[in-house]
Amino acid sequence: RRLVAETEETAHLCILEAARVIYLDKIEPARSVRMITRIGASNPVHCTAVGKAMLSFLPEERAADVLRRIRFERFTPHTIATAEALRAEMEKTRRRGYAVDDEELEEGLRCIAVPVLDAQRLPVAAVSISGPSFRVTAQKLPLIANQLLQCVRGISTDMGYTSAGRGNRVAWPA
Repeated sequence: RRLVAETEETAHLCILEAARVIYLDKIEPARSVRMITRIGASNPVHCTAVGKAMLSFLPEERAADVLRRIRFERFTPHTIATAEALRAEMEKTRRRGYAVDDEELEEGLRCIAVPVLDAQRLPVAAVSISGPSFRVTAQKLPLIANQLLQCVRGISTDMGYTSAGRGNRVAWPA
């Protein structure tokens, strides 16, 4: 709720199932122009920020299995259309700690997502902020990403995640 109040955009909580993401929960801002989704609905992993966030932090073997299941359907001219392009996007996601859907599922919609990690440092879900691209601009991405990373860091800690041990898998802010 704090994240939605800070960003004034829609927040989603999703899980990964095969090569799709399932929307478990959402909180909407009090704005008339916002992302409309249904709890229980699903979307392909390759063109959603939540899907790319979880996929990017899976162990290599499990990620490869998901990649084999993806049918690279194009929804907009910006949709990632090949496994190679998705792997490159996954690498960018790992480096910066968050994933972006830049009008890949729907034109005019931009989403940012961070994986929720458990005690084994594995993604069990992802949280996203979604809104129209005229408000969720490229210039605002770093600020929104930082707010999202701070929020999800707290959720992951509640799930038993610690940064001690094998090293931090997500580029959490200091």
